[in-house]
Amino acid sequence: MQHRAVAKSRRRSGDFGIGRAFRLWLPQFTNAGTGMSSKEQDFKERLVAVMRDLNDNGRQDPEAMWLIGSLATRLVDLYKLKNWTQFKAQLTPQAYDQLLKDFEQQGNGYHKEGKAKAAYAIQLLAMSVIARTQADVEVRQGDRLLDGLINGMIITYRQALAAEAAKTH
Repeated sequence: MQHRAVAKSRRRSGDFGIGRAFRLWLPQFTNAGTGMSSKEQDFKERLVAVMRDLNDNGRQDPEAMWLIGSLATRLVDLYKLKNWTQFKAQLTPQAYDQLLKDFEQQGNGYHKEGKAKAAYAIQLLAMSVIARTQADVEVRQGDRLLDGLINGMIITYRQALAAEAAKTH
């Protein structure tokens, strides 16, 4: 019985690649004896799937990386911070909840409009925001990897904007 649940969960985690549906829904049940609720385990599996897709596909997609960098930069700049890691650390519980609601609404809207890469960018940022709140050591390691990647995309985006501005002056 447990094997079927894992297989079913892995199929669901495949929903998070570029062009796939965007969902932040997490179940409320617990896994007896694991010390981790199923929503935490489900999130961990989804995070692994997103990171695997990012490594296999996303990093080779300049448009997806540009969208991640531009959205993250807008959020960081809105709060007058230097990077994504600082942005996440500054989120109040209310701002965290609102940001996830906004991400879900926007991500689903982009998906319905056929803007898969924009939905993917929002999904990646949402997963990063959620990962910071998790106690699992492996999830926190994944969070640090995502932060490094997102911070790098912010730098790249800002450099591209500066280069473009220098051309026009």
